[in-house]
Amino acid sequence: MNQREWWKESGSLVRPKPAARITCARPGDSILIVTEGTVTEPVYFQLLREDIKLTAVTVHIEPGDASHPRHVIETAARLAKEQSRRARKRQLAPNEPSKYDHVWAVIDTDVAVREGVWSDMRQLADARKIKLAH
Repeated sequence: MNQREWWKESGSLVRPKPAARITCARPGDSILIVTEGTVTEPVYFQLLREDIKLTAVTVHIEPGDASHPRHVIETAARLAKEQSRRARKRQLAPNEPSKYDHVWAVIDTDVAVREGVWSDMRQLADARKIKLAH
C-alpha cells in the first residue's frame, strides 16, 4: 500500500452514492405538506415558513384525514389529484398553483413500525409519488 493513498484502501473517506436522487424545490415550485396532526404540525410548518421568510415557493399545509400513516399518505395523494382536477376545470383562484410540484406526507413511524406496516407505507407512498418525512 502506498503511504500517500492509505485512505483509498480503507474506503473510509469514500462517500457512498446516494440511494435515490434528491429533488430540490426551485423558485416558483409549489409544495403540499400533509401532516398527521391537525393542530401542532400545521402550525409548526406555517411558523417555520414565516421564520425563514420562504417566499420563492408556494407551500400549502394540510392536516391528514386521520392520524394513521396510511390516511396521511392517501390524503396527500387525494389533495394533489384534486388540485390538478380543479385546474383542468379552471376552478382555481388566481394565486393557486395548477399542480403541486412536491407532495410530502409527514408521519410518525412509531405506529407503522409497531403495527409492522412501515415497509407497506413506504411502498404506498412510492406508488402514489408522495415523499415521506418521518
